[in-house]
Amino acid sequence: MSQMVNLTLCIREAAGEGGPAFLYHIQLDGKVLASNLSISAEDARALRRLARDYLALFEPPRVARLSLQAQRALGRELFDLWLGPHWGEITSRLPPGAHCRIVIASALPDILNLPWELLRPPDGDFLAFDPRFSFRRFPRPDGLLPSAPPTSALPAGPLRVLFFVAAPVDLVELDYEGEEKAVLDILGRLGIEEEVAFYTNDLGSFEELQDMLNRLRPQVVHLTGHGALGRRCPQCRHLNRPEDIACRSCGLSLEGVPVLGHFAFEDEGGHSDPRSSLELWRDCLVRSGVQAVFVSGCQTGRAPDVAALGGIAQGLVGAGVPLALGWAASIADDIATSFAARLYGVLATGQPLDRAFLQARQAIRERCNRLGYPAWTLPVLYASTAQEEVFDPRRREPLPKPTVVQRPLPGINQGYAEHFVDRRREQQRLLPALRSGRIQAVLFTGIGGAGKSTLATRLARKLEADGFQPIAISGEAAEAGLPSRPISPGDVLTRCADAFDDYARRREARGDQEGGRYFRAMAHDLRDPKRPEGERLRFIADGLNRGRFLLVLDNFEASMDEETRRILDPTLAGFYRHLLTNLAGGSRLFITARYRPADLEPLPPKAAEVLLGDFPFPSFLKYLLLDEGVAARYRRGELPKGLLQDLHREMGGIPDFLPQLQAVLREASPEELRQDMGRVAREERKAFFERRRIFIERLFSYLSEGSRRALCRAAVYGVPVNAAGLAAVTGESEERVRSFAGEWQERALAYALTPSPKFGRRGEGVRVAVYPLLRGWLLGHLSEEERREAHKAAGDFLRSLEAQDREGELGLHWTECLLEARAQFLMAGEWPAARDATDRISGFLVGRGLYDEVIRLNREVLEGEEHPR
Repeated sequence: MSQMVNLTLCIREAAGEGGPAFLYHIQLDGKVLASNLSISAEDARALRRLARDYLALFEPPRVARLSLQAQRALGRELFDLWLGPHWGEITSRLPPGAHCRIVIASALPDILNLPWELLRPPDGDFLAFDPRFSFRRFPRPDGLLPSAPPTSALPAGPLRVLFFVAAPVDLVELDYEGEEKAVLDILGRLGIEEEVAFYTNDLGSFEELQDMLNRLRPQVVHLTGHGALGRRCPQCRHLNRPEDIACRSCGLSLEGVPVLGHFAFEDEGGHSDPRSSLELWRDCLVRSGVQAVFVSGCQTGRAPDVAALGGIAQGLVGAGVPLALGWAASIADDIATSFAARLYGVLATGQPLDRAFLQARQAIRERCNRLGYPAWTLPVLYASTAQEEVFDPRRREPLPKPTVVQRPLPGINQGYAEHFVDRRREQQRLLPALRSGRIQAVLFTGIGGAGKSTLATRLARKLEADGFQPIAISGEAAEAGLPSRPISPGDVLTRCADAFDDYARRREARGDQEGGRYFRAMAHDLRDPKRPEGERLRFIADGLNRGRFLLVLDNFEASMDEETRRILDPTLAGFYRHLLTNLAGGSRLFITARYRPADLEPLPPKAAEVLLGDFPFPSFLKYLLLDEGVAARYRRGELPKGLLQDLHREMGGIPDFLPQLQAVLREASPEELRQDMGRVAREERKAFFERRRIFIERLFSYLSEGSRRALCRAAVYGVPVNAAGLAAVTGESEERVRSFAGEWQERALAYALTPSPKFGRRGEGVRVAVYPLLRGWLLGHLSEEERREAHKAAGDFLRSLEAQDREGELGLHWTECLLEARAQFLMAGEWPAARDATDRISGFLVGRGLYDEVIRLNREVLEGEEHPR
């Protein structure tokens, strides 16, 4: 390994003629080469303007454009100003073959924010691309970069990276699913054989990060989300701007409150929970074994305007994190992903971080130069020591398991989850409301296998930790010709009586004798055969209101008539209505069923229905990659992302199906993966579907003829669409298709996505999606001509939205909208329209250097027609 030397520029502010100037010293491994060097006040003002103006280039709505020639000229000016007169002496003192780390040591924000990576000596390349040099920022103007600890003191390998995504709903919209997809893209681009563990989160809370650090012991934490500088109010915790002197939320004076860098975590309800870099270190990272934090948020590497240690990356190293990485300004997603993929690929081999930084910059250089977009200067590295590695490559330890198995509640056989993935927004919507009592009853509905029982169990376990005592009762719906086993009034009475007896014992053990007597008497009354069942069932509501229980009625559709959606047993139906109407105390109610009972319409104000749709693609992929065999194949490129996207598009993300798909992807031969993966997976999907076919066919038959026809034509869409989109393919009015869509949801044949009216994308309203698991079966009810007509109508609708800049009505980016339109035209055999869409998308992809994707898209068109274009 080459010798490492530190070339340190210690820079501070000093009084000068005409205003503040800069004073600096140059040291080589602690030996002073030049001291008391000065930058005039005039040049200091120019440097401050440069630091601000350069970073402003990258902030919306601007698009950074700086030609390579201009970059070189600016780099030469900076070099001549700071190092030029002393470069000959510096290079003459470097040992042969040594690596020189340039350390910018300063507490001045404008100094730390300068684009030092642009430094370019005469007739040479940028120093950031010279393998003999690297850059680190050390936010202290005096002293040297402390020595690195011995490698043996570092955590053992292999590399463990925790990707943690936070996307609060009350900040500028961040598509957390898109961020997760970018993270998974990084994993897919690594292409390495070394063992490496990547973990991802579910909720985005500060407490979740603490828990994951304790269990998984990562050496690197990659935080993706919103970074901001400001003063956080000590009273209401609102994050104010740096210049605010009073809290904008509660009016409290902010005198003495420091300006700090904050990362926006999510609270239990999904709203922002800003935590400063000092809190991150003190309450989370200290003694955790984390060696490096990559804060991938806007301005996370930028020094604040008041004190350098206030920035997130700066604050972390100031508090004791050895290494902190961040972006100095906003950066394009695809470039950020390419940089991170290369960075982690090199780190996984046990290489030093400086080397990984160099190669990651090189990975994005060509694309940046082609676009005139100097984003390669934006990744910055702060350090509190001269440490190079993030783990000891000579030592290895077993990888910790990524998640804790979720066991079913006693009394039901559903709800098991070896890995719980996704459902972030559902949990955030429900948990605070359930804890506060704003919601007391939740009906989980949706297609069989959507994860209703699993989500209900997840929430039940969280409420159980708050002192709620679960009472779980399960029915069993008929499938594959087997008889159903409905929940009976006797089941409810027996389980509740036992639970009340147990509750009485616990109350008495705590000294509450009166409470114990009440629940013992209640249990006795529930078992009294002399009382009518209906009367005893009504007693249950009284007991629930006096206690703290969680009653879970699982697979409730087994107790309902499929056609009318009414509860079969009149006594149980009366209990259902009485309970939802009268539950008003300390207990909660969960019901899982394919569809909502029609016995009480509308639901009471404190009851809510949650209709579960498919997993989005990032969650679909996250689940598949939890299997070590699948993850290894994905990293080696044996499972192309395009193949997995096609599988998700065709089958959807029904959680119940994912374990079977995992097995297929893990065990299929290389030939099957290359040539016929779609067929193999479709066979598994068909077997999965056949187990539910009889039930689905019956639900479909209960729709009116017009509703059935409209549903089959709506199944052409691979994305959720609004009423206008449904009307376009069905030929019906928007009012009529809204009515149809309500029927489809009642039968768990489709689901709706309803965004928050405050935080939805521009123009976005209710959107309806047919479950992908059903799409092929539904399209089979159409003739070939009808399918082509529906596909063409869908393509025309989507293309018109994109042409009018209205794709936001579907919550899509214009490229996503045009890709879906293109897929519809291909299915319809509309080659000119498919070609035009492909041309537009290709131009966009070429500008980003995504040539493989361009080739793939155009090959698909060539399979249908040959054309000079």
